[in-house]
Amino acid sequence: ADHPTSYAPGVLWGSSTVDTFAVGADGSLKQYHATIGQPGWTVYTVLPSSMGFTGGVHNATTGSTIELFMTDNNNKLIQVEKTPSGGWAYADISSGYQLKGKPAVLWGTTGVDVFTIAKDGALMQHHTNFGQGNWSPYTVLPASSNFDGGLDAVLSGSNVELFLTNTVHHLVQVEKTPSGPWTPYNIRTDYEVDYAPAVIWGMSGVDVYANGKDGSLKQFHTAFGQGSWDAYTVQDASQKLAGGVDALQYGA
Repeated sequence: ADHPTSYAPGVLWGSSTVDTFAVGADGSLKQYHATIGQPGWTVYTVLPSSMGFTGGVHNATTGSTIELFMTDNNNKLIQVEKTPSGGWAYADISSGYQLKGKPAVLWGTTGVDVFTIAKDGALMQHHTNFGQGNWSPYTVLPASSNFDGGLDAVLSGSNVELFLTNTVHHLVQVEKTPSGPWTPYNIRTDYEVDYAPAVIWGMSGVDVYANGKDGSLKQFHTAFGQGSWDAYTVQDASQKLAGGVDALQYGA
């Protein structure tokens, strides 16, 4: 509580440690480090408040290098990198586009795709091949989609699956098959949600976690082949949760 944060954090769960990265209430980038089985967290300021970060953190690891992606208060997409022997470095990869919310990252074998929401509500894809040195931006779905708050992404076989919210507080799934277009689907429009959701894609089904507009935590579950989503309130509105969700499965 003595280190207030805003927006969705990003979690790296190692074999013996856990690192959570979050945007500080002052716009800095914070790292919370813990050793599994030991009490307490150590807090570090990775980058100062002058960075003006907003919208949440998405992280990835490549070997021993930490890669973080987030937006700032100038609506730029920022990549933050930490190699084992180097300090924290950052770069603007927004290619002139104005972006908002928590980005989502798919780190492949030949390149990286970062998905973001444009300031006008469009869905954007930013792609780079390893060794390329620059990013190519694409508009996936137009501004009329009215997306907001951030997103999460998973790769299921050759299908890209994105989950995000819009300005009318609906949870939306966007799917891209190898031969098909980007297609959006509403999930349970009878529930109002906010900010960036988080996805756990399992062996037999999918769970999406999202902040309810009322401050609760919602879980949306579907079994493969079910064709519909069940909704549950995981934490009630008294928790006053906000800012987005990150999720991982540890054991069972």
